[in-house]
Amino acid sequence: MILIITESNDLTTNEVIDWLLAKSAPYIRINAKDAWFSSFDLQTKTFVIKTKNQTIHSNELSGVWYRRGGISFNFDQIEFTDKAVNLYLNRHLRSEYGDLQETIYKILKTKNSINSDLDNRLNKLDVLVLANTLNLNIPQSIITDNREDILNFMNSFNVDHVVTKSIRNGVSFWDTTLNIEEFTSKITKENLDDFPLIFFPSLIQENIPKKYEIRSFYLNGKTYSVAVFSQANLNTQIDGRKANSDKPHRVVPFTLPKKLNKKIKKLMDRLELNSGSLDFIYGQDEKFYFLEVNPIGQFAQVSFPGNYYLEELVASTLIDGIK
Repeated sequence: MILIITESNDLTTNEVIDWLLAKSAPYIRINAKDAWFSSFDLQTKTFVIKTKNQTIHSNELSGVWYRRGGISFNFDQIEFTDKAVNLYLNRHLRSEYGDLQETIYKILKTKNSINSDLDNRLNKLDVLVLANTLNLNIPQSIITDNREDILNFMNSFNVDHVVTKSIRNGVSFWDTTLNIEEFTSKITKENLDDFPLIFFPSLIQENIPKKYEIRSFYLNGKTYSVAVFSQANLNTQIDGRKANSDKPHRVVPFTLPKKLNKKIKKLMDRLELNSGSLDFIYGQDEKFYFLEVNPIGQFAQVSFPGNYYLEELVASTLIDGIK
């Protein structure tokens, strides 16, 4: 049995399940908050997950795909009159089930698995440091809390601008009246004057003049890539994610050099990731620059333009556990 942990509105999950159905592969889909932990036997390393309609035994699972969401844990907030005691005890209980959750996901990862909730805790700064150690080109980068450092950083390259991006994950918030979304943004010497002297520690990078962007999907040692010609649109030259349906990017299949593929595999092995989405820049200096890896990244924007049928590939990889 294949376990899929996801969210109800994830279209990529639906595409993979269509392939599982076409191949007559048995699966169980858990949408976010639809299932909860029940029991765990430490001796046999087996556990039970329950939904409203079924009970899932971990020893019956042949494969696991963590896509989104997670397994819930029954946890009622303690209500004490003393607010300090109330805050402390509830924080303690959250740490208790946090350790249990981590152990459950570690066991799931030993199955024929693709991704894990544990991968979501990847530190992007650690990844950049490791990538640099493995001789992958990365943009020159600093983290600073003051305006003077940014100015000195610009002067060291003799440029009038740099870019800034989130250290972890960008802000993404929607409700009925408000939409907040964070992108990579340019900082110029001119608008640097509007910055406070001291601010929250921020990631600052050189802006690599690029010919195009590259998006890659990695699975079990193989990389599938497309080139994204984001430079044709002034609005997307800094961050290609700002594209819209009125003016979409030109996207074509792309083959990475063998040496770069070897470095990617070494990076993913060191990170203990068997899957993920990677972003690169191909600079005007004809060098590849690694930006980041998203362990639970979307891959439809690689699959369809590249004609790679990655949804079938994911389904077939999960079915291999049954065989």
